[in-house]
Amino acid sequence: MICSKNDTLLQMNSYFAYTLSISIIMLVGIGSILYIPQNAYAHSVLPITLTPIGTPFNSPIGIDHHQPTNKVVMSVHYSNGQPYNFELVAADGSRVQFSAISGFTDEVKIATVRDTLGGFTVGELFTGTGVPGNIARIASDGSSFLNPWVNLPGEPGLMRGSLHVDRTGVWNGDLIAVTTAGGVWRINSAGIPTQVTPSLGTHLEGLTTVPNDVATYGPWAGRILAGAEGQGRIYAIDTTGDVDFYTLDINPEDFDIIPANENFFGVNFAGATLMGAPPSEFADKVGNVLVTQESHGISFDVHWDAVSNSFHVTQIAQVAQWEHVTFSTAGIREIPPTQQQPVGGQVIPVDMVGLVILGMYSQPYWLLLAIPLGAALTAIKLRKRT
Repeated sequence: MICSKNDTLLQMNSYFAYTLSISIIMLVGIGSILYIPQNAYAHSVLPITLTPIGTPFNSPIGIDHHQPTNKVVMSVHYSNGQPYNFELVAADGSRVQFSAISGFTDEVKIATVRDTLGGFTVGELFTGTGVPGNIARIASDGSSFLNPWVNLPGEPGLMRGSLHVDRTGVWNGDLIAVTTAGGVWRINSAGIPTQVTPSLGTHLEGLTTVPNDVATYGPWAGRILAGAEGQGRIYAIDTTGDVDFYTLDINPEDFDIIPANENFFGVNFAGATLMGAPPSEFADKVGNVLVTQESHGISFDVHWDAVSNSFHVTQIAQVAQWEHVTFSTAGIREIPPTQQQPVGGQVIPVDMVGLVILGMYSQPYWLLLAIPLGAALTAIKLRKRT
């Protein structure tokens, strides 16, 4: 066959385009048929930049997301709770009183309801009262409350441990509470308390429930995580009451499963400042466990690595002193609000373009596989044409 120079160039360009197309198709194809758990690529994470929120606050301690208003709710006026205990914070930084409750003393920890999984009303708020074993329940609009709503039988500890409403379903959407005396409880929407395990006999603080995903969370899957700051331990408790503990060189103050597309807000108590960060700061950490430490104000990313059969711990930020932290779709001043996305322990889908880009960034051997195979197919096509 005799070909002109232009024909040859056209044919070469055609072959190059074909090779590139095949390579891209194979990249997408591999991404679509393989499930790549986060811990397969999250061996290192980037530090985050925290932004001070430029509005004054009234000595806050507890913080959570208030779903009905898409605002942040905080416990304030530490330590005497006067003239009131709770505030809603709007996107412009303005603050209004939430609930007529006042006089709850000490560190007032809070938990809000974000879904109807456990039969609670979205937006309800739960808190300790400063009385051992007592939990108050506040209506979603703050207009009424029950104090106490529940008294945990025989419990000598305060709720300045922590409270958390389960969003994984493992605990049926119940309210989980840990106390300063080491109590671990679950309370259903009817107000019936159940002791999960005998008292651990130590001050527990910081609390979350972990999705039942062993590939992502290893031995923490499906468990309550509670911190023992004084012991430097993370306790993991399952639904049967079985307890294990882990020492990761962290003295835990708070825990959160990092969601997609939510802002971070945390109380830097010693700095008298609320700190914030947009979702982009946590994009490489979605699904990991954020553990904050009061002393030295350190934030840690913790994720399970199935290959090494261990937890990887990375310091990602530091402030003066953390109290409690949360993730929220709300915005406050420097941090704009985000679009609501599925959260609460659900599997977060990744779009295919993002998966391909992530694969190219974190798994270079995809290219080593896809491009040679594309080239081989091109060679076959060339051979057939000749």
